[in-house]
Amino acid sequence: MVGYHPEPINGRELSSAEYSEAGLASGIATRMIIQPLDVLKIRFQLQEEPIRGRNSGKYKGVLQSVRLIFREEGIHSFWKGHVPAQGLSAMYGLVQFSSFEFLSRQVGCRLPPDSPSLRSSADFVCGGLSGCLAMTTAMPLDVIRTRLVAQSGKAVYRGTTHAIVHIWEKEGLGGYFRGWIPSIAQIAPFTGLQFALYNLFVELWPRLVKHHESTGSLVSGAMAGTVAKTVLYPLDMVRHRLQMNGFERRGFGRTSDYRIGMLRTMVMVVRNESVYGLFKGLWPRQLVSAQALCFTLSKLVFGVASDRISSLRIIAFGLAVISVSSILFGFVSSFVHILFAVACIGSLQGASWVPATKLVAKWYNDRSYGKMFSVLGCGSTAAGLLIPLVVWSYWRSLLVCFGFTTLIYSGFLFFVLRHDDVSPVLSLKPGMSPNLTSLAYSPVIWSVAMIYLFSMEVRTVCETWIPLYITENGMSLATFQVFYEIGGVFGNIGSGALLDYLCLRISVDSARRVVGLGSSGLLLVVAAFSIKYMEYVATIGWLLGFLVNASINIWCMIASQLGESHISGAISAFVSFLANSYLLQQFKMIPQGLLLAVFAITSIFMITSLHHIEEGHVGVYFRGGALLTKVSAPGYHLMIPFVTSYKSVQVTLQTDEAKNVPCGTSGGVMIYFDRIEVVNILSASSVYDIVKNYTVDYDKPLIFNKVHHEVNQFCSSHSLQEVYIDLFDQIDENLKTALQEDLTIMAPGLFVQAVRVTKPKIPEAIRHNYEQMEAEKTKLLVATQHQKVVEKEAETERKKAVIEAEKKAQVAAIMHKQTIAEKETQKKISQLEDESHLASEKAKADAEFYRAQKAAEANRLLLTPEYLELKRIEAIAKNNKIFYGQDIPSAFFHSEAAAAQSVARAHAKDAH
Repeated sequence: MVGYHPEPINGRELSSAEYSEAGLASGIATRMIIQPLDVLKIRFQLQEEPIRGRNSGKYKGVLQSVRLIFREEGIHSFWKGHVPAQGLSAMYGLVQFSSFEFLSRQVGCRLPPDSPSLRSSADFVCGGLSGCLAMTTAMPLDVIRTRLVAQSGKAVYRGTTHAIVHIWEKEGLGGYFRGWIPSIAQIAPFTGLQFALYNLFVELWPRLVKHHESTGSLVSGAMAGTVAKTVLYPLDMVRHRLQMNGFERRGFGRTSDYRIGMLRTMVMVVRNESVYGLFKGLWPRQLVSAQALCFTLSKLVFGVASDRISSLRIIAFGLAVISVSSILFGFVSSFVHILFAVACIGSLQGASWVPATKLVAKWYNDRSYGKMFSVLGCGSTAAGLLIPLVVWSYWRSLLVCFGFTTLIYSGFLFFVLRHDDVSPVLSLKPGMSPNLTSLAYSPVIWSVAMIYLFSMEVRTVCETWIPLYITENGMSLATFQVFYEIGGVFGNIGSGALLDYLCLRISVDSARRVVGLGSSGLLLVVAAFSIKYMEYVATIGWLLGFLVNASINIWCMIASQLGESHISGAISAFVSFLANSYLLQQFKMIPQGLLLAVFAITSIFMITSLHHIEEGHVGVYFRGGALLTKVSAPGYHLMIPFVTSYKSVQVTLQTDEAKNVPCGTSGGVMIYFDRIEVVNILSASSVYDIVKNYTVDYDKPLIFNKVHHEVNQFCSSHSLQEVYIDLFDQIDENLKTALQEDLTIMAPGLFVQAVRVTKPKIPEAIRHNYEQMEAEKTKLLVATQHQKVVEKEAETERKKAVIEAEKKAQVAAIMHKQTIAEKETQKKISQLEDESHLASEKAKADAEFYRAQKAAEANRLLLTPEYLELKRIEAIAKNNKIFYGQDIPSAFFHSEAAAAQSVARAHAKDAH
């Protein structure tokens, strides 16, 4: 806002006079833009009859009022009172901003710097005071402006000067200040509230959006003005009613006397026109229905949510809640309950489309996506064909039956597709998450949304106003509706099939662009001539149904895949949100011709300004032959048609070929290089400077011409033998080095990656000699190689013999060493055995000696005289026997005779 929180410009603080000039300029520019809207607002405020209903007044809606004013008074009537309005804006802006800047600066110097709440209160008070002062100063111009705008029939005032004189003569000085009290009562809190809200919104903006301060100031000012204007709008309406005292309005219906003061005027307005009468002209309250608003917002919310939550869960949840709401809708009867049910249904209707398109994109590839997307889009058309079958049924029964059916189907759907219940993978890259603020800056999204909106509005006309026209002219409405729906089915399926067919021959993006622009263009033509040839009801119905649904289908398909998978839901929902025409559909007097003209012009503008930059390229723009500083990245972009042109410049590796490059050697021989290939890459940051200095065809002066020059320089300083044979291997590298050295100076950002040079073409006779020379060289090489082969074979044989002898010697040496090792082993074994035997014998001898020694010692100890005596006695005892009798036993005589006798006696005993 001009003058608010003044900042130094170029290091210099602006003075109060300069801030006054800024306020003056901003007021004039603003008034020029909003004057037509101000005319409509004042006309609505001065109309005492209601806007809607059977007893409605002259003006019934915005578009109807535009059409009516244009037809009755001409296009210039939208700028009635423009001269005093400009004076009002200039005076008001001059006084308001200069006084506010002066007051806020004086108060700011006296406030503590660390008290933002106190600063806010000071802004409020300073804004209110500056507004009161500005409104009082500009009040006469406001009264004149209001009365000039209110003239519709026979003009009372012929112009601004005549109005000044007439009011002075008829009403005096007080006539210039009619409505001053409600103006002050409105403007003081309005200005203070506006500046306070602006301060609040400006502080909140950086927390939501980074690096867009100018946009933040614009949005904050708009929001502050909208909120403040809405809150204090009744005072503005009363002010304009009071300003009309003493002025006769013709052609506006009922008029009342408002000389009873501000408060009584407000009471009278509420009593006669209800509370809504205080808000006439603010915005038609009937524009937004509950269901349409909830549906539009829910489509946006659930579209963004589909990038973070499983699409299957969103669809199943939406179907379940809608089915329950439909069942309840079949039983409720009060208005509040019906409104609640409708709001619930609208809030969940948006949970189906975007998640369903993401599932279709997941299941099918790009080649078949168009056809399956078209089948998905036939749902609404198929529902339209079912209307004649259920038209005689009771609506509550239908709601209950459809509710139970949908509830069962939602559970069945979730069970069957439970394997697809997977949450999307969120991008880990910064800045890649869905952000509606960033999407709002995309011109491609806005262009697609505008063309989509055009198709939606034509559908609205076909489904709302053409049936009324057909009915009023006694034609068959049923025929039109049936053929319209049948054409819609064929349009959906046909556009998808055509798209899949073209995808097999051209790229997917090109196919969608061709089909989308073609269907929209044909739709524009058919819609323009539909009323003229409406007697062909069936044909017009089928064509409109076909083209409307084909256009909507293709552009909706394009919107569903404008971005990567992790943001496609947000983009599709945002485009649908922008293109949703529920605001215009609520008007009951939409002028079809005006609607088609506006959107036709807009669509043509968007189509001609939309262009595509391929990946690996950037776009440069020319306006009137002058190169613009803007360089666009790959993707879709907008430009001013017919004035601006664009060129695509490649910024990836590319190969430039110079063919048949002639040159003459130092010996005067003319040769030709068949092809010289230069592989180069252009930096995207250097595109503007290079195109500015060398045009889009920069490769011709920088590469082709340089190649010719360097080749000529090289050939002219070398002989044919050097060029053709000796130095040919150095041409590539030398040429690359020479090119890069010049490009570094003349065109920084253009880099040569490689150079490839083919063998030059030389005269035939010389070439033949070279071939003969090469043949002789080949023979020499063959002989040389043969000699080397023989030498290698002899050397190989010698090496084989040496290797064999060395092998045998090595084997014999190994065997000798093995024998020696065996003998040494046997020797060691024998020595060990001898040593072992010797040790064993020594051990035995030592043991025997030890035993004998010990036995001797034992005997010496044992054979004592007493022991010997004992043994003697024992021996005598053993050897002596005492016999009693006369004979000595023969036992003492051992002889062979005795033995024989003993044997004989033994045998005799045995015989007995």
